[in-house]
Amino acid sequence: MRILIDTHILIWFLEGNSSLSKSRRQIIAASTNDVFVSIASLWEMAVKISIGKLTLAQPLADVIKQIDLENIEVSAILPEHILQVSTLPFHHRDPFDRIIIAQAQIEKLQVMSDDKEFSTTILIYFKFKVPQFARSTTKLKKSSKLSSTINQEFF
Repeated sequence: MRILIDTHILIWFLEGNSSLSKSRRQIIAASTNDVFVSIASLWEMAVKISIGKLTLAQPLADVIKQIDLENIEVSAILPEHILQVSTLPFHHRDPFDRIIIAQAQIEKLQVMSDDKEFSTTILIYFKFKVPQFARSTTKLKKSSKLSSTINQEFF
């Protein structure tokens, strides 16, 4: 499996936070999976640390080292990712999430996130193709096809 993990999933994984389910933790840790984190997630963490909205259990430099030790690959932002962002509908305003979605689309990665708005946005961007890790609790009223797809069982 090729997985792009969202910022908070990365933090929960590295800090051993119980908010990350055992099954998701095992998926990230499995050597058979290719796990990626966007450089945008590291940028987001740096910004939030600098404005006092995020405190990590260890310095960001150590987090970056730990990412490497966990065999999580940092995905660079490429020109084609930027071009993809320009084509996305504006359902989600968070620039970090928008680039993560674009990277997932271009690189054909499944996204692991627990953010309700992020998951709903991914569903819309992927044109009803639900990533395996979408939240099963997400509800949309605009499309019965989408709603029935979302109610399937996910990780």
